[in-house]
Amino acid sequence: MVIAYQAGNVDKAESYLKKAASVNAAPEVNMNLGLISLIKGDKAAAEAYFGKAAGTKELGESMGNLYIAQGQYERAV
Repeated sequence: MVIAYQAGNVDKAESYLKKAASVNAAPEVNMNLGLISLIKGDKAAAEAYFGKAAGTKELGESMGNLYIAQGQYERAV
């Protein structure tokens, strides 16, 4: 997944993550799916995945970025 993402193949990385989620929907997998959804502009999917990413260290920053993308600047702080 990381190699596909670093190579710029977001769709392939997303495919790998969805396969991983079907086996074990760990919070980290959902965090990465949320980040990819945000990159692709799918804010609703990003929010849904972030909602399943409790306990990940990136959650606060990622939610802030989502709120900025949604224009909810007060919530982003």
